[in-house]
Amino acid sequence: MIVHYRIESNMSFKEKSQITLIVLVILLSSTVSFSIFVHGEDLPDYFVAGFVFINEEKTDGVEVIVSVPGYENRSNISHYDADYDLHGLYKIGFYAKQGQYANFTVKINDKYYIPTPNSFYIDKPHPYFYFNINLTVIIENHPPCKPINPSPINKAVDVPTTTSLSVDVYDPDGENMNIYFYWGNGTMIGVDTDVPSSGTASIGPLSLTCNKLYSWYVIANDSALQNTSDTWSFTTQSCSPVNHPPDKPVDPIPENNSENIRLNPQLSVYVTDPDDDSLSVSFYNAENNELIDKIDNVENATRATVTWPGLSFNTNYSWYVVVNDSEFETYSDIFSFKTIEEDNTPPSVFFETPEKGSLYILGNKITLPGLIKTTFILGNLTIAVNATDNQSGINRVELTIKSKWCHEITENLTESPYTYKWNRLGFGLYNLTATVYDLAGNSANTSIVVRKFL
Repeated sequence: MIVHYRIESNMSFKEKSQITLIVLVILLSSTVSFSIFVHGEDLPDYFVAGFVFINEEKTDGVEVIVSVPGYENRSNISHYDADYDLHGLYKIGFYAKQGQYANFTVKINDKYYIPTPNSFYIDKPHPYFYFNINLTVIIENHPPCKPINPSPINKAVDVPTTTSLSVDVYDPDGENMNIYFYWGNGTMIGVDTDVPSSGTASIGPLSLTCNKLYSWYVIANDSALQNTSDTWSFTTQSCSPVNHPPDKPVDPIPENNSENIRLNPQLSVYVTDPDDDSLSVSFYNAENNELIDKIDNVENATRATVTWPGLSFNTNYSWYVVVNDSEFETYSDIFSFKTIEEDNTPPSVFFETPEKGSLYILGNKITLPGLIKTTFILGNLTIAVNATDNQSGINRVELTIKSKWCHEITENLTESPYTYKWNRLGFGLYNLTATVYDLAGNSANTSIVVRKFL
């Protein structure tokens, strides 16, 4: 680096000092805070001020230091004062004797520069000096670093045919760069301009050919110097869609190693496929590999559920699942559970609707406590049966609606909630009976007499 220093003197020192004195009196009277107090409350013997020019431009990014033999350096960072437009002004108070020389040092970006000449003579007792410092700094330019971190990564496969290319770039001098992208044969792909140092340059998305090997490289240029990256390669995906095997089924119900599972339990797993294919899901008994049940056309990211009938009390069972996307199949882990103890307790059952001693008009309940004993139904009604079993579970509910004229309706209700829409026209007394069966063969029943109109 080459540094030139000069003190401007377009007029005599006396004339310039007189003009400068007026300026500095105004400046110093409004900016007393820059003064340096060393010996008690005494002001420095001399003051020096001026503007700093780096390559002919005012700057406030430097530090000016003045030193006198026998005294430590007294410095003040040049700064910007918006009220007086003093961008680049340095102001220093220092101690000296007439006849001494005061030396300048300039600090730029933590580096010190000694101008030539670098001093001025203290020739008068007058306390004020004014000098502009002009530095011509020639900074050596360094080439950009080699670009790194390509995307796609080197030797990548199955790259989409519509993809972008990118690299990370860095310049030691912090300069912005133009990044030129080339295919391996030297054909230019394009350029990303004005990329900052420590940034990422990219181009695309490009329209590429299926199942083809591509090689490429980049050149980073800072307008004066450049650096070339390594040559990287990638292969695009096949033109025909690539099928991937289904994922392993997870999240079993019943949970693995669970106990007290009712007879005829529902087995369930969560199934997914990377290609969003529909799946065939087969459930197997792990003891003998016999098929329990199979479900086709199960959507991706859903649950597949089957019922395992015919199980025994207090018995350990194990099972697994196989999912198939018509090309590949994937096996789950083996899951297990233990069924409940033998069930000899009958289930419980009662009518939620209709209730004894109530009036129903077009399905709406009107309670008449103590006024009537028989239940009256005017119009249609949804019958609801509450059936529960805390051991083996409910198998079905058999609902019978019978009139005195021997007109009878029988319905098997197999799913909770156990309801039936009674929409048939009728008049007179009816006997409603609900018989519930659990999975162990135990049963219970309940009845209610109602009078129906319409």
